[in-house]
Amino acid sequence: MIQQWARRGAWQILILQLIAGASLVFAYAPFGQWYLIFPGLVFSSYFLAQLTTKQAFIQGFAFALGHFGAGMSWVYISMYHFGDTGVFLATLFTLGFVALLALFPALAYALLNRTFKHTHRLRFWLLAWPLCWLLLEWIRSWIFTGLPWLNLGHSQLEGPLSGIMPILGADGATVWVCLLVGLIQLTLTARQRMALPLASLWVVQTLLILLLHQVNWVKPSGDSLSVTVVQPNVAQEDKWVPANRIKAMQYLADITKGDMNDLIIWPEAAIPALPSQVMGFLESVDALAHTQQQTILSGIPVQTDGRYYNAVQLYGTSNGEYHKRKLVPFGEYVPFAEQLRGLISFFDMPMSSFSKGAYEQPRLVIDDHQVALAICYEIIFSAMVAQQVAGSDYLVTLSNDAWFGDSHGPQQHLEIAQIRALEYGIPIIRGTNDGISAFIDADGRLIKTLAKGVAGTMQHQLALYSGITPYRSMGPTWVLVILFSTFVLGLVLTHKSKSHEPD
Repeated sequence: MIQQWARRGAWQILILQLIAGASLVFAYAPFGQWYLIFPGLVFSSYFLAQLTTKQAFIQGFAFALGHFGAGMSWVYISMYHFGDTGVFLATLFTLGFVALLALFPALAYALLNRTFKHTHRLRFWLLAWPLCWLLLEWIRSWIFTGLPWLNLGHSQLEGPLSGIMPILGADGATVWVCLLVGLIQLTLTARQRMALPLASLWVVQTLLILLLHQVNWVKPSGDSLSVTVVQPNVAQEDKWVPANRIKAMQYLADITKGDMNDLIIWPEAAIPALPSQVMGFLESVDALAHTQQQTILSGIPVQTDGRYYNAVQLYGTSNGEYHKRKLVPFGEYVPFAEQLRGLISFFDMPMSSFSKGAYEQPRLVIDDHQVALAICYEIIFSAMVAQQVAGSDYLVTLSNDAWFGDSHGPQQHLEIAQIRALEYGIPIIRGTNDGISAFIDADGRLIKTLAKGVAGTMQHQLALYSGITPYRSMGPTWVLVILFSTFVLGLVLTHKSKSHEPD
């Protein structure tokens, strides 16, 4: 019956595709059930070669609507609760946003169906299927400023495929998810003479994954630094109100006084004012850090040459400044600002007129250690992280996830930070306004966390590491070249296999 629904494009199959897509949310944080990425994908793609291209697109679109709709429902919270858009506009914008993201898996399904529908099944599932999905996932990572969120590989942080990430990154994990889905499809429909080759492929996959988990690409160097992360938990609606400014800043100063750790981390825009507006406070903070022989690293908006930047500044025994390079559309800048500003208050939020920082910026240096920086969602762009981690000993990422409310957003954001740590073999300190702040080791494991909605501090003796992962050595660009080239070459070499009939 389901096969008939799929071939006819009946409304029932679209409902099932929505449900299958929504089921993928349980593979990501906060649930972390990595194996649940497979049932929905297997169901969704099972009939792909039996459909028309139009049907493949529509069913892929329904599947992706469920995937992104369930996984990124926090967009509605940001718009409704903090953008003052009202229920109707918040719902409309969220649906439009999710529908835009859903186009990419839908196009992958359509491309696979139209181009490879009549090719040999092994070629279809083990070469064309991973290539088409990876291609559209990669395009989604940069087009329209890009949003590599809820990539298939992100679901595998807690699973056995995480061993691939230090070599091929999250993109490699995406490919392996697709390969395993392809193997499942072949196994479900294989004829008897294919049993031995398929069994051999399963054994090779299993042994390779187990082997990769035994490799330690980096190890503690014996060097460390003492760090305190301050999580002030300032309500988003209060953060930019001038009357609350003194109270928020005084909390940061008071809780830091007497803390003798090497490095104190304050979150993104912890100081909700330009330096020129709070110069006396900043001078007192600098003096305090000097007295305590430490560095305070804080988020703060700055103005340079008439432009505003979302920035990080150092006070105390170190100095330096970093400007955020990847801005959130409609949050930190407004595309088509002249047409949209004043339309609704969502486009007039505080500090929504930032400029992008230069892509090449010198690494900050604290106590002779180079520090990589990533502000807010810069951490989800692996190439941007690659530029910063080159030569760095650890990475600090600051964020204000209050925009997510009580949704899955903060956990998903933290999960991606863990993936960056695993890919690059670098420890990460994550400081946030209202959680989840965290210390992450170079294997992507959480050492300590400060929960969502909690005000306070968290201390840790952060171990530094020696060694380098293959992914950090090659960089995400070369990894993508290798992945794409492998599958394209495979398709070319097997071009003579025209039949799509089972072997």
